[in-house]
Amino acid sequence: MLTDLKLLGPGAPVTNHGPDQIMPSMAIDGCGAINLVFYDNRNDPYLDVDVDNLDVDSGGNPIFHEVDVYYARITGFDTASPNVYTKRLTTAPFPLMQAPSQQLGDYHHMVTAGPDKKTLFVAYIAREWDGNAWSERNCYAHRIKINRCLSDLNLSGGADGGDVDLFADALANNDPLADVNADAAIDGTDIELFIDSYVDNGGE
Repeated sequence: MLTDLKLLGPGAPVTNHGPDQIMPSMAIDGCGAINLVFYDNRNDPYLDVDVDNLDVDSGGNPIFHEVDVYYARITGFDTASPNVYTKRLTTAPFPLMQAPSQQLGDYHHMVTAGPDKKTLFVAYIAREWDGNAWSERNCYAHRIKINRCLSDLNLSGGADGGDVDLFADALANNDPLADVNADAAIDGTDIELFIDSYVDNGGE
């Protein structure tokens, strides 16, 4: 089960109104991992306010619930401790449309591409702040590369210092992310595999 704890991490604020993840799109990549893209209101400043009471701020300006678009990749989904990697695709939460509908009005989608299905294309509807006002609803697209490199834990497309930090933290906390060979055990074999992969893929 994919819970708020899995998606947000320990200590994340949970209220009577969320955070919620809505309108998911799913694709299975060439490595067998589950990939999701969804709208998420974890960063909504009005998260704990009933939509019926969401009207105007102290200055009389209309206020609306806000959402972001997030990407999540789940490995080991059929184990007791699946690993969930999340990435925020929008740069900031954006307001939904005019109350009372509070709707985006459109959907988003994600597909795999290439013979090895290691490239994902994500399209979604969002809005951007131009410094003075929010834009109309626009369609945005992202290309996400999935690398079979065992040491590419941050999915950057190669081996780098961020992977070392992630692996060290996961190893110290017995986190499934350190289970490089996915055998449900974190041991010396995982360390050897990580180091070998890191060196072979140009890590320094």
